[in-house]
Amino acid sequence: IGLDGIFEHIKGDWQFTYAPESTWIAAGLKAPGLTLQSVKIVPAMTAILSRKKIALDLKPEWHTQVNGIQSGSLSMAETALQLKNNVHITVALNEGPAWNVGSSRWQWTIKKVQQQDLSIDPNPISINIEQLAGSPENLQIKADLTCGHLELSNKENGLALQQIRAEFTAEGGKIAGTASCAPQTVPGTLAIRFSHHLKNGHGQAFFTSKQPLSFSALTPLSSLLNQWPLAFDLTGGSLQAGGSMSWRPGQPLRVILQAELSEGKGHYQEILFSGMEIRQDLQLLPRVQSRKSGSVGIDTLKAGITVKNITMETAFTPSPHGKLPQIIVRNLSASLFGGTVSDDFFSYDPQQPEVHSTIQLNNIDLARLITVQQVKGLKVKGRIEGSLPFFFDRNGLRMDKGELENTGKGGLIQYTLAGDNALKKSPLTGYALKALEEFHYSLLSATAQYRPDGELQVSLHLEGKSPKLDTTRPVHLNINAEQNLLSLLKSLRYSTSLTDEIDREVQQHYQD
Repeated sequence: IGLDGIFEHIKGDWQFTYAPESTWIAAGLKAPGLTLQSVKIVPAMTAILSRKKIALDLKPEWHTQVNGIQSGSLSMAETALQLKNNVHITVALNEGPAWNVGSSRWQWTIKKVQQQDLSIDPNPISINIEQLAGSPENLQIKADLTCGHLELSNKENGLALQQIRAEFTAEGGKIAGTASCAPQTVPGTLAIRFSHHLKNGHGQAFFTSKQPLSFSALTPLSSLLNQWPLAFDLTGGSLQAGGSMSWRPGQPLRVILQAELSEGKGHYQEILFSGMEIRQDLQLLPRVQSRKSGSVGIDTLKAGITVKNITMETAFTPSPHGKLPQIIVRNLSASLFGGTVSDDFFSYDPQQPEVHSTIQLNNIDLARLITVQQVKGLKVKGRIEGSLPFFFDRNGLRMDKGELENTGKGGLIQYTLAGDNALKKSPLTGYALKALEEFHYSLLSATAQYRPDGELQVSLHLEGKSPKLDTTRPVHLNINAEQNLLSLLKSLRYSTSLTDEIDREVQQHYQD
């Protein structure tokens, strides 16, 4: 410990001014639960001792540096505090240990803070203290801090924040303040307002998107993290979020989130979507659950076939099988093939992923449906309705005893095979093929089965008349058909260039 300096007795006060080269150094400091590898202090100051107070006049050259901090699972490679202006500090002796720090500016440097797998690495933090005073009964603070950049990371991932700013005050045993920050890679700003009572440990915070997060092909949702872990991404849209958190000793932390996504655009694997609207009001802690029913809407979804006007009501409830919530979907509806598909209710539990429900089909246009099937020489007119019971579990999707039937007075089937070779390969008899060249049906009914490997089996029953047959009697036809639906959808995705569209957006993001 260097004590070089000038020691004086001036007007009844003792005064000591440290020499500019004075340095305090310590190494291997240990206390219960705390280890400091080394400490260095440059005491650029003058100390004054009188009967009523102790005063310290700190100069801008004053700074301290600590290396190798370890406290339990928390570690810090280095931290340093550098003063930026002259500061006057007083401690009153005759009025109890009351103290006051004059207006001051500091720079706080932190390197590599580690808490188990979580790492925090900020740029230097600027601290501006307008008021810092206190006594055992009352702490008074008025200060603000700014940080240009901060990196949060673990072994797998990282999140970069910028434009970090906080203002806080303390008086009467209460600390209160505001803070804001922005992601480095996506436009938007998060603002926070908080308060904490020192005596009872109660506190609360409110947060909101001061500027909503705006996603684009250049600033997608996936750019928030260094390694995006999901097959889902947003390349368009605006996300507005708000909520609150509250805490008190002996009780779990309570966190509430309200989120609204507008005009969302993106993809899940090779499925494209646009016009996504999401509204959710959730409790995140102590357990995830909806505070009120949420909604999800998608204007257009492309998965080889195009589905439009998707709407549903959603709710999250605690699951008896684990920490993840159970998802409840009500009033699902969508436009498909000129008609609608709907499901009144189903629930999904990630811990036990078993879903039983029934999809209702109404007014489906067979002409549009058959176009997707890509059967050469086949034209169909008419509309159908029906129900498709399905079961989903870890093995995939299964459908049994799906039932479909025509609506209205019937329709028309026209099926013509080109060439003798096609005739030989057809599973239909010559009589059936002749009838289907022009078949006016009054009844079309079908049963459908679907397996997790994508195999779709349809048993079709037709009743009607055919001018191509030499008979006026009603004709009954039974036809069985099989097709791998997964392979069909994959071929449709490639034929409509969905994969190319996703690739273009991804390439644009990384090139720019």
